[in-house]
Amino acid sequence: MADSTPLLLSRSESSNESKQPPPSLDETIEHCIGEFGVAQLFQAILVSFAWVFDAQQTFISVFTDAAPTWHCISDSCTSASDICHLPQNSWAWDNPNDTSIISEWGLQCASSIIRGLPASSFFMGCLIGGLMLATLADSMLGRKNLLFLSCLVMSFSGSFTIFSNNIWTYSALKFVNGFGRATIGTCALVLSTELVGKRWRSQDEAVSILKSIATAGSSGILMSFSNLEFGKESWNVDTYSAIKILLKKKWACRRLLTVMAVVFGIGLVYYGMPLGLANLSFNLYLSVTFNALSELPASLVTFFLVDKLNRKDSLLVFTTLSGVCSILSVVTGERSANLRPLSDYKISPV
Repeated sequence: MADSTPLLLSRSESSNESKQPPPSLDETIEHCIGEFGVAQLFQAILVSFAWVFDAQQTFISVFTDAAPTWHCISDSCTSASDICHLPQNSWAWDNPNDTSIISEWGLQCASSIIRGLPASSFFMGCLIGGLMLATLADSMLGRKNLLFLSCLVMSFSGSFTIFSNNIWTYSALKFVNGFGRATIGTCALVLSTELVGKRWRSQDEAVSILKSIATAGSSGILMSFSNLEFGKESWNVDTYSAIKILLKKKWACRRLLTVMAVVFGIGLVYYGMPLGLANLSFNLYLSVTFNALSELPASLVTFFLVDKLNRKDSLLVFTTLSGVCSILSVVTGERSANLRPLSDYKISPV
């Protein structure tokens, strides 16, 4: 009996080891390349540089499309005059060296549609480029190749704008620039996080989301996903197969439309505020600096609380707060514009 005890224990231990589930995909990646090392840090930093050029091309129109200030150089001109109704020799730009498309091509009297055409062309290129290039990262080119192609298109089109001799050529190049820029954000995000340990990535809550959308009879959704083997798909897909699948599922289509509406509203505020800084009676460079610095605390809050906040509730709270602040800023701006300075009032002696 004493000799058979170790044999029984070894059999029970081997049976327990055989019942252990195989390692998950994240655990396999961490076992091969480590949780977070110098190589992962270097790749994350290198890939993140694409966002720098992305932001540069997105917000460069704040300076290039701004209307410069001017001053009178003759007695027939006053600061309250309409520049379009003044002779050309009666006024001049305050800083001739600080040129923009307004002063370079004489667009000070053009319609707002013409002056806003470059920025509109850029974002139209982003829209079309997002629709046409979004799925190439998973089907034909891969994320690295698509990121390289996007940066290449954006760099060449941005460099060629210096040779533009009119607003039409400039707007066409801005369209190409936006088209190439469309997928930089998504490709850079995935490439900077896919080779680091799961502790450094936000939880995707995939199982809980699948449980919430599963029907009552879908008991298979309660299974553990750690035992699944990931293999290469053998079925063929085209570029727009994901859109076709979404359109067939009504719940997926409704959720997609809801998310698109929310993102559209967020984009209006996120891009509308910095692109409208030139309309403020404040130093443009300081305005852009303060606007950029305001993203730092927002990014820190997102980094530390992304795994602790409910996505739906936090999205509702933050978007509501942002909308209220946006409306208050418009109301405050209108009240400030209607206030007359004290110098306009004549004070008679008593």
